[in-house]
Amino acid sequence: MLRVPTLFWFGISDDALSIFSWVGFALSLVVLGGYANAILLAVLWAMYMSIVHIGQIWYGYGWEIQLLETGFLSIFLCPLLDGRPFPKSRPPILVIWLFRWLGFRIMFGAGLIKLRGDPAGAISHVFTTITKRSPSRTRSVDICILPRFGSTNLKCFGITSSS
Repeated sequence: MLRVPTLFWFGISDDALSIFSWVGFALSLVVLGGYANAILLAVLWAMYMSIVHIGQIWYGYGWEIQLLETGFLSIFLCPLLDGRPFPKSRPPILVIWLFRWLGFRIMFGAGLIKLRGDPAGAISHVFTTITKRSPSRTRSVDICILPRFGSTNLKCFGITSSS
């Protein structure tokens, strides 16, 4: 356990994890309220990284690292100490370009998975899966909520229009 950076080097228990989670939730609500600074975001990032590192196989997927990278970049979007909802200074342009690069890598990687023909990204696999599990694949912010209860062709249209 000493090989990876985590705040749980000092001890871990069920109560500690519960308190840790509730503190993270409370700090996240502060950020959601618009009062964020670099120190608060760095604390949230360190807390999430600690959970990812002790999570072992449950946190071994690629999107956990992407969330950590996104959280790390978000530290540099906010001023160091100013916690006002709308700070007077603009974020550095380099951070904006790094977010664009992150978005490009995510989209490009998702496209490569589909082009490679892996079972996880194959269109035929998606179309055979949506007849059984379409509510878990659709997103509620798109027009996909309509095809949930329709025919198979309508479900396939909903999936392809949201991808």
